[in-house]
Amino acid sequence: MAGYGIDTIKRWFKNHVAELKILNDETQVLIWKQPDTRVYEIDFVFFENMVYITGDMRDAVFNTTWHTSWNCNKGWRIDLSYFASKLSCATYGKYAWDSRKAVEYLVEEYRDCFDGGDYEYLDAVAYIADQYIEDEYDFEVIEIPYKESFNDERSLLQMCLTINFALASSSIEEFANSLKSCADFEDFNDFWEWGYCCGRVINPDIEVYLVALQMAYDQLVKRVRK
Repeated sequence: MAGYGIDTIKRWFKNHVAELKILNDETQVLIWKQPDTRVYEIDFVFFENMVYITGDMRDAVFNTTWHTSWNCNKGWRIDLSYFASKLSCATYGKYAWDSRKAVEYLVEEYRDCFDGGDYEYLDAVAYIADQYIEDEYDFEVIEIPYKESFNDERSLLQMCLTINFALASSSIEEFANSLKSCADFEDFNDFWEWGYCCGRVINPDIEVYLVALQMAYDQLVKRVRK
């Protein structure tokens, strides 16, 4: 699951209006929505050090180390990864799977297994990514460019399998299960220690929440200054 992109998120929220309700010294409710519709609506409840989120963009709970409010952290200007680290639970969890990121990571990690130049390596990778795995990976049939530049056939086979299964998988669990059930896969270089988390990215919903908080803050501050 790739990220939505800030420009896309801001486009979703371009007609949103922030409504703030201060219930008491410990509790605030921020409703972020376009009037007369619940599409892309996000409702934030700030209570002590917690942020509870619901609405049209799924549910989440953040447990922070500070007293939360609509205007803390200078309008929620904090790093996305730091914000994600405070997530206690969410509809789709803290992390998501991104096949493209998984392949990028694997291609970088296996670069040391290839003795040729970068152009040749990328040419070989592009060919490998176009292959489809059925029952076994037959190097007699698959004519990988610059195959002779790989250090050994085991490294090449593992690279082929991991890249192809990464492209075919929709989750880290599916990726792992595909490799574990593949008779041709051999974990000769401790792959499960360094490769298991390839393709793991922050759940894109978390960035949506953070951008929404920042935009709502900017709107509320601007409204007060008028």
